[in-house]
Amino acid sequence: MSKQFYKRCGDCWQYFPAEFLSIQIYCDKCKNKGKTEKRPSNQERYINRIKRARFIRLSNFDIYDLERPLKDIKGFERVCRYCGEPLKKVDGSYSSGKRYCKNKEHNGDDLFEKFNWSYVSSFYAFEIQKEFKKKIIEKMDKIKVSKDYFSYFTVCEECGDLCRARERWHKHYAPSGLLHSIIDKLDVINVHHIQPVYTLIEENILLIFDKKNFICLCKTCHGKRHRKKAEAPFKYKHEYKALTSWF
Repeated sequence: MSKQFYKRCGDCWQYFPAEFLSIQIYCDKCKNKGKTEKRPSNQERYINRIKRARFIRLSNFDIYDLERPLKDIKGFERVCRYCGEPLKKVDGSYSSGKRYCKNKEHNGDDLFEKFNWSYVSSFYAFEIQKEFKKKIIEKMDKIKVSKDYFSYFTVCEECGDLCRARERWHKHYAPSGLLHSIIDKLDVINVHHIQPVYTLIEENILLIFDKKNFICLCKTCHGKRHRKKAEAPFKYKHEYKALTSWF
C-alpha cells in the first residue's frame, strides 16, 4: 500500500488525506462550511477566486508527512509537492524553506507557468504564431513588410486576418517609423477561452489553463464570440481533467 500524505485545511487547520498536486484545500468537514442562500461555501469561494485571478497559488500544493513530526514545534514536516520526498538541508536536518526535492523536474517554476493564465496564454499565442508562420509571411508580403519582422505579426485562427502579435513591446524591440504605423492599424490578438471561464465549475476548473480550450482571435471575431454567448448562454460540458495529467 502506498504511503498516505496530507494537506492542512485552510479553515480548521487540521490535517486531511490528500493527493499530490490536487486543488483541494479544505477538509471534508470545512469545504461546505459557511454556505447559505446568499453566501457560497468555502470550496465555492475558493473556486471563484481561481476563476477571478486565473492562477493557482503554489502554497495550495503544500503537502505534509505525519510520520515526520517537527521538533519542539507543534506540526509536521512539509515534503516535496510532487513526490513526498523529505526536504533536507546539507547537514540532513529538515529545511522549512524548501518545497521541492532534488529532482530537477520537480520545481516551482514549472508549476507556476502551468497554472498561471498570463504564462499559458502567452505560450499558446507563440505556438500559434509558429504554426501559421507560412500564412503570416504571405500576408506580410501583401502589405510589403519584410519577413525579418515576422515576430511582430500573427493571425486570427477564425478568420485568418493578420493581427498584432502583442499589445506592447520592450522599448529596445519596439517597432518604429513606417512599421509602427502599419502594426498600429492591426487588431491585437486575443487568447480566448472556447468554454468560457464563468461557466466552469470545480470538476472542470482546470480548463482555464488547458490550451485545448484556447483560440487566438482578432478583435472582431472575439467580439462576435462574446455577443453569441450573451444572446445564447453557453451550456458547459463536463470535461474533467485531473491536475496530475498536466505533468
